[in-house]
Amino acid sequence: MSDKVVPLTPHIQVDLSALPKANETLVQALEKILEEARSGRMRGVMLVPLYSDYTSAYWLAGEVGSYSMLGAAQVGVYELMSICRE
Repeated sequence: MSDKVVPLTPHIQVDLSALPKANETLVQALEKILEEARSGRMRGVMLVPLYSDYTSAYWLAGEVGSYSMLGAAQVGVYELMSICRE
């Protein structure tokens, strides 16, 4: 029976030059965040990524919900709004 199995799709070749390149500044920032989380200095995080297709998401992890965190998030929103207006 296995000799009758055929692939449904042809061999697919991927053009690696068309794939998005890593943003080194972003990678360095995330490595610093991970280092702080591993050391215990960071108790919680809210992350809002922008993907290569320009969609976004958000994640909350750890201990979140303080007014200090809410204030910092609001400052981030204002900064993002001013960048979007440029």
